[in-house]
Amino acid sequence: MVSWQGRDLEALGALLEHELVLLYVSLEPTWRALGHVVVALVLTGVVFGLAPGYSSRPATRARRSPIISSAVGVPAVLTILGLVMFGYLILETLAFIFGVVFLLIGAVVLPTAVVVGLVVVGQSVATKLNRDGLFYGVLVGCTLWGIAGLSVPATVSVAAITATLGLGGLVRVRFGVLDADDPTDRTVPPSNKT
Repeated sequence: MVSWQGRDLEALGALLEHELVLLYVSLEPTWRALGHVVVALVLTGVVFGLAPGYSSRPATRARRSPIISSAVGVPAVLTILGLVMFGYLILETLAFIFGVVFLLIGAVVLPTAVVVGLVVVGQSVATKLNRDGLFYGVLVGCTLWGIAGLSVPATVSVAAITATLGLGGLVRVRFGVLDADDPTDRTVPPSNKT
């Protein structure tokens, strides 16, 4: 009898040995980096073009307080990854339709979070170079994503950092309480309120 923990490890091993993962790893680093830049530009255009208010407010929020956004983003990313792994496990063992729902949630939320995080990091780096604005954030963020594409461990590291930052900003804005979704709001300690 296989325990659930053993089945989880089997599902993770099957995911890492999937044809698409093996194809990605086998690409030459320059083609992988070029693909990263193109995919990042397209996703950034889709996310920030179709939902400019929904995506720019979390980016501003995460840029103003990256530590808090990262602290919120870590459990959020782990939750989404858990849902994706659960969906993959259900897809492989039980029923098709239930697993697809969880996989679709991850396929929408995680790339959106990575794109928002890339723009946040890109804007922060561009500000250090005396260039401010969304365009420069997209340009520098996509360039950073392309450079990370030269190495698989760097890709995983940059994806993890930007996903936690971006998803933290998205969660903070989406589930904000009492107009806390305005990025210009500051937290005031209770003793200083008037």
